[in-house]
Amino acid sequence: MKCLEIVHWTLNTFFPTLQLFFKSRRSCTLEGAQRSGAVVGLDPTLRFRLTDLTHEEDGRLVRTMLPEKLVGTSPSIAVLDASAACRTSIGVEQNLAEETQSLSPAPPTASIVEEQHMVVGLRLEGMKHMAYVWTRVPTASGHRTWGDMRVAGVREDIPVPFLGFPQRRMKLGGEVVVVRKESMIRDQLKNGV
Repeated sequence: MKCLEIVHWTLNTFFPTLQLFFKSRRSCTLEGAQRSGAVVGLDPTLRFRLTDLTHEEDGRLVRTMLPEKLVGTSPSIAVLDASAACRTSIGVEQNLAEETQSLSPAPPTASIVEEQHMVVGLRLEGMKHMAYVWTRVPTASGHRTWGDMRVAGVREDIPVPFLGFPQRRMKLGGEVVVVRKESMIRDQLKNGV
């Protein structure tokens, strides 16, 4: 089996997805729950390993911390192992108080529950153990609960994003806004238009 090498990745630009771009000119989309407000997250070891590549996240382009002589022309990280798994996580469930005839309502209570959800695991070059991509979705009470991740597909028709930087003298580890995601209506109201 040919080893895949990640050359670029994007996370949560507009939708709850993680998109991986490979040296073989293919891309793979890992998709979170299809609900408004869902967010995708990475286990810390996976995020730390991926930051060795230039990446774009939440509309911001981040330049790698590695010096140019160590990065070379196209840095890549090999995927050593990948899997889909069912993870059991701990969550907090809000229990709303029942309405009573008393003057002072009972305060809401919370209980700790186990939640099962699907995650996608990756073990990259330089990692000893598998780390996971997961999603959280909002609930009616305003809290977040775990959601299911899935591999949405491997494609050959999506090109790797332009890896150039909008600023010539961007510092190592620097960030530049490439996509503005705030509401234009809200901005217009602030400016008095």
